[in-house]
Amino acid sequence: MKYQKPTFYLEDEAKIGEFIGLMAGDGGISFYRKKRNIRLYLGTLQPRLLIRAVSFFSELFDVYPRVYDHRKRKYSYKFYSVEIENKHIFKFIQKFLRWGAGRRCRTISLKHRPEWYSRDFLSGFVRGLVESDGWISRTQVGFTSVSRALVSNFCQALKLLGYKFSVRRNQDKRKNRAPLYHVSIYPRQEFLERTQPVK
Repeated sequence: MKYQKPTFYLEDEAKIGEFIGLMAGDGGISFYRKKRNIRLYLGTLQPRLLIRAVSFFSELFDVYPRVYDHRKRKYSYKFYSVEIENKHIFKFIQKFLRWGAGRRCRTISLKHRPEWYSRDFLSGFVRGLVESDGWISRTQVGFTSVSRALVSNFCQALKLLGYKFSVRRNQDKRKNRAPLYHVSIYPRQEFLERTQPVK
């Protein structure tokens, strides 16, 4: 695909926050020489979220990513990927997210403390994280991650937005497994009505 130079439409901070939340939860970035690749990995049971993820690129950056169907490949997990090579969007994401040493999924976090961002951005950010690595059941809504720093960002954002929450830590007994943090959000119905996450 021919390189697409983006035009940035950044007036909607909630939408930016949601995009960054999706990237933090289900995204990936890579670079090789001068190439800068951005990817979102979405489960096949999330068709509405797939459409929304593609729309972020067109609505925020006026570019159109490729969508790949990985259902027929020999993976244990069937998924779609939304991909684009774009150094400008790559740099934009780096203004909001950072990664420490080691595996990225274990070290990803916001670049600044949640207090630094607007309420609209934080509302979109927690929505994006619930859409990517969260769950919605008949009795609960929450978020799960192996990144302790990202969980801390999520909890602080919830606190600033006026929600209550509880955190549970699970340690996998298998070798070299990172602990998994589960955050449950209260009150469930208020959170869903205000943020309206797509699952």
